[in-house]
Amino acid sequence: MIETGSSFWANVRSGAMLAGVTILIWLLAESESLRTEKIKVELQFVADASNDKLVRIPVVQDFNGSISLRLQGSNAKVDALAAALRKGVHLELGSEGVSSLPGEHAVNIEAALRALPLVRNSAVSLSEVEPATCTIIVDTLLTRPMAVKVVVPEGQIVDGSPEAFPREVLVTYPASAAKDLPPEATVFARLDAASLATLPAGRAGTLNNIQLELPEPVWSMEGVRIAPAQASVTLRLRSRVDVYTIPSVPVQLRLPVDAAGKYDLDTDTTELKEIAVVGPLDLIGQIKAGKLLPVATLALSAAELEQAAASGQVLTKEPVFSDIPTPLSFDTKQKVIRVLVRKRETPSTSVPK
Repeated sequence: MIETGSSFWANVRSGAMLAGVTILIWLLAESESLRTEKIKVELQFVADASNDKLVRIPVVQDFNGSISLRLQGSNAKVDALAAALRKGVHLELGSEGVSSLPGEHAVNIEAALRALPLVRNSAVSLSEVEPATCTIIVDTLLTRPMAVKVVVPEGQIVDGSPEAFPREVLVTYPASAAKDLPPEATVFARLDAASLATLPAGRAGTLNNIQLELPEPVWSMEGVRIAPAQASVTLRLRSRVDVYTIPSVPVQLRLPVDAAGKYDLDTDTTELKEIAVVGPLDLIGQIKAGKLLPVATLALSAAELEQAAASGQVLTKEPVFSDIPTPLSFDTKQKVIRVLVRKRETPSTSVPK
């Protein structure tokens, strides 16, 4: 009985080992069996940051950064290479098949891929690369110092010249853009109204971390950079309001249309003298320059005209400078206008007998 049991378990172990070996042989055979797979890969051309080169891809061509290719080899090898390639492939300038010389170059993508150690040592055959070729443009990067120019919003008045720190920065740009950059090219520290609103008027203040802007010919180009990319700006804002005394302001009477022909009006005030006006700098500046001419208006209603004419008393009223809300404030204290109102007699009409 004992011998029979020992024989049974020996047979079980033998069968299990045989099954395990069979599975291993099958897996090995499966992994070594050949297969073909077509995959899509993202391909980038890159320049070593230390060699001061820039590579660009012209838009007008079949290559748009993605290629498809066919892999052929054992299952295990194809799977391994496909997984690595799907992470993206970088072709460096100066590598086999990719020129690093300035200018425009045609690249045989299939040959360049085959030369990569990742592909060359994979024991996988590479074929049917689409597109098969592409064009790259290699440019040399130049670096030069440029002054920082502070730009304030239009209409904002500052005392003195704003100062940027640092006053100069280093700008790196493609050599192909050098002809479009004059010697006096600058970068800009552009201030906005919201930032300026945080500064006290009449005293020097500093705005930090102002992002610098590149000059127009190179601002949209690849590989362009500024070091440092931010600056601080110190400036003094002039007071946001001003006071000005207008020597004289004309006076106009405004009547309802249906009352214009019914009354005779007489006043000895045709203009107001020495009117003080307070308001924003830009509007006060326009008044000083004669571009904005305030007018004092005396608006008389039909009821006011009728009452003044009936009573025979002089109508007294303060003029207004605008019926519409305006940031300008006019000093009209004791600047009243007196108007004598007489009702016109209606001509009598006689009927002939």
